[in-house]
Amino acid sequence: MQSPILESFQNVQLLPSSSQTLKRRKRNWLSDAFSDLTGLATKESVDTIEANKNKIREAEERTQKELVVVLTKTNEIVKNMDEQASKLSKLYEDEQYVKLALKNVLRDEQDALLQLSQLLTAIEINKDVATEFMAFSTTLNLIPHMLNEIAESLLSITSQ
Repeated sequence: MQSPILESFQNVQLLPSSSQTLKRRKRNWLSDAFSDLTGLATKESVDTIEANKNKIREAEERTQKELVVVLTKTNEIVKNMDEQASKLSKLYEDEQYVKLALKNVLRDEQDALLQLSQLLTAIEINKDVATEFMAFSTTLNLIPHMLNEIAESLLSITSQ
């Protein structure tokens, strides 16, 4: 069995602390005198505290809204920075690809210049060989004429 006091407390329904509470006048004209005697706050003090509480709540709501705006802007900035970092990374990758392609082109150009140098050397050698061949050919063409002169010289010596 429960005590009668406990049973009476269980049957009591507490009023909610929301706006559904009964509207009644909380203080009357003797409030100032009672507050002086008891040390409790006056109606003006309670009103001031309530006004300050409302101001603080409004300021907190404004601060909350500003924090949401700041957070949104910060997220946008971070997103933009990530995009820029990605673009910069891609640019460096592209730059590396361009450098590699440029190295290949320069290597091919160097190979082409080496081949041109070798071709120029071969042309100079060919020109020298052609010049020597012309000189040798001219000398060979002169041999019959020189043989004729030698024969005429011998004939003139023998005929004397």
